[in-house]
Amino acid sequence: MRQSPGGSYLLGHPYFNGNLRMRGVEETAEGYLLVNGRYGHGVGMSQRGAQQMAAEGKKHSEILAFYFEGTEIITLDTDSPVLPQPPEDEDDEGDESEDDENINDSEITSDKYTFENEIVTGISPNTAIEIFLEDITTKGGTVKLVDAEGNEKASGNMATGDSIRIYKEDSEELLEEHRVIIFGDISGDGRIATRDLLFMRRHLLELEKLEGPYATAANIAKTGKINTFDLLMLRRHLLELEEITQ
Repeated sequence: MRQSPGGSYLLGHPYFNGNLRMRGVEETAEGYLLVNGRYGHGVGMSQRGAQQMAAEGKKHSEILAFYFEGTEIITLDTDSPVLPQPPEDEDDEGDESEDDENINDSEITSDKYTFENEIVTGISPNTAIEIFLEDITTKGGTVKLVDAEGNEKASGNMATGDSIRIYKEDSEELLEEHRVIIFGDISGDGRIATRDLLFMRRHLLELEKLEGPYATAANIAKTGKINTFDLLMLRRHLLELEEITQ
């Protein structure tokens, strides 16, 4: 503010234009009362305005009615939807298929994990490598665990994108390979976190397509296609409402 020759302050600054009713200065017995306000974007609910109305005793319904005219507050059905199940293949009944024979001939078995169709499932998030290896057996083969880039992995946690390779004993001959799938671990770090939610959202918005084991891990509902049901299940897991089944 500018000062007059007599020492008082002048209200000549453009910011103190009284016509705008935005800023002002009033001299009081104790000094000056400074008023500063903003127009804001003029759309939706004002954060400060809502706070002031609440401080004055207004209910949430009154505040919402003030800012959003013509709207109505209602209660929607909040029950979880029934997730679709993959159709059963009638041809699977009866005689064992060729795939079944391949599974039975696998060089690796486990009572805890499922090795099938070149993937391994049933692994919980944050499972240490040594814990995983304790629950698998091989038929005379050598087990090697590698990460998504093919580098041997001897410590840390199991993660989506890792591979279990079975080599012929005392040989470099690769007998079979299974990719690790941890449903919900879309980023491939071995745990389920908000980062995985971001990856799934970007896929559903067609911003960044998930591929390979990461797309499989994102299909939490196991329907064969990533959709909003998978997003819902991931959210419920993160909110600790319903754990993702591995």
